[in-house]
Amino acid sequence: NNSLAENPETFPMPDGVINSLVGRIGDGDPFEIGAVTDDIFTADNDGTLQLTINDGPADLADNTGSFIVIVNRVEDE
Repeated sequence: NNSLAENPETFPMPDGVINSLVGRIGDGDPFEIGAVTDDIFTADNDGTLQLTINDGPADLADNTGSFIVIVNRVEDE
């Protein structure tokens, strides 16, 4: 349900879309990952790409479904 959230302050992105895919690189700020296949994202910092669902930790167990994520690393020219 995208309109109700019991504790949005516990979400990775409290102001983001509920149950959307969220990414974070290293200790950087979280960002929403969209559905557009040709989006280009340039990282502001180094680190491991972490992916999660924008949902509260106590609410993750009842989630179902999946996302397909393709990551291509592009070297600076």
